[in-house]
Amino acid sequence: MAALNNITICGRLTRDPETRSVGNGDAVCGFSVAVDRRGKKDETDFFDVAIFGKTGEAASQYLRKGQWVALSGSMISRKDDQKRTWWTLRADSWSFVGAKPADTSQADRQAVEAGARASGRWQSAEPDDDEIPPF
Repeated sequence: MAALNNITICGRLTRDPETRSVGNGDAVCGFSVAVDRRGKKDETDFFDVAIFGKTGEAASQYLRKGQWVALSGSMISRKDDQKRTWWTLRADSWSFVGAKPADTSQADRQAVEAGARASGRWQSAEPDDDEIPPF
């Protein structure tokens, strides 16, 4: 039987993202997200998040504390010296969630586009000539 390790969450950033380099020079962006439990009043789960590479660089540049974000990826674990296990969401993709503020500037719209491009989820609004139906 094949195993599956996939998680998708939607919540608010609890702090601004921090970016650092790992041993091979790749960037890793880290932050945490608060997710309210559905149907349970005053219960919130907190997820540590790590996003690697260009997707992480875009997240670090455009995400801020308090913003709603949707993340997809897998859960990874690590143990400390006291044999406690820490879980982290290693996100493969992210996207902004919620309505844009009324004062959204061109720079903000470009930020959204850059984040979508970095996560590989960008689709142009303009169809190619090959995509236009023949009627």
